[in-house]
Amino acid sequence: MQKISTQDMKHPKEIAFTILMVSWVMLFASLFLSYALLRFKETNWPPMGFESVSLLWPWVSTISILLSSYFLHAFSKFYDLKNIKKANKNLVITFLLGLVFLVSQKMLWSHMNEVGLVVSSGIFSSILHGFTWVHAAHIVMGLIGLCFLRKFYNNFGDESFQLRIKHVSHFWHFLDIVWILMFLTMFLF
Repeated sequence: MQKISTQDMKHPKEIAFTILMVSWVMLFASLFLSYALLRFKETNWPPMGFESVSLLWPWVSTISILLSSYFLHAFSKFYDLKNIKKANKNLVITFLLGLVFLVSQKMLWSHMNEVGLVVSSGIFSSILHGFTWVHAAHIVMGLIGLCFLRKFYNNFGDESFQLRIKHVSHFWHFLDIVWILMFLTMFLF
């Protein structure tokens, strides 16, 4: 019988995070599937009676979330180099760009309401609002995760804190990828 070394075993937090990520992937996959079913069922897009959404706020959202991922990556690198000043600066910028993303989402929802894409006006507008709301709620969770990184970031060499950085970063980059897919499928094509 082969012995399993402790180095081969996954940390329980790794297993828990993997399960959470799989559940989030399934959530967003089901939202993409429902959008795709609606999109390919319609011959005209957007559906009759609806105006196209201005791309200003989706572009602002896209740029802010892409930049936030860049700065979060920079935070991780500077933290590994034990450069606390630069790490902190990049973490704060990441957080602020996350807030810019949320403000741009609020502006997008206001614009959608102005052009008649209110939640109650049909499945098309319901999916647009619902999808962006669910994503924004996850961004709020990511911002909370960033706050926890800021609170505990003096724990150099602490394995648990290294896992926090890894998990918050993976979650944030996952949300980045989800938004890019949303932007491409819901706003550009």
